[in-house]
Amino acid sequence: MSHFTLFRKRLGSPKTGNQRFRFFSLVHGSSVSSRPSFDLTVPGHGEYSVMNTFAQYGFDVWTMDHETTVDPAAPTAIPISPAV
Repeated sequence: MSHFTLFRKRLGSPKTGNQRFRFFSLVHGSSVSSRPSFDLTVPGHGEYSVMNTFAQYGFDVWTMDHETTVDPAAPTAIPISPAV
């Protein structure tokens, strides 16, 4: 079973007739959450959020946390028949 959590940052909603936001996706390994990796806040110590920085440049920034649990009864490989 998989579980996904999406996080988004942008300066504002697109307005009718305006150019669409440029899309930017930040991806990480599954062992660490995306929030401290890409959206770190350190009060009183400047900007450490990559998401905030790219949003300020006009990007529509997304990142995702993903967790997968493995069913021990599920097959570990999908058998593939040779071509005939």
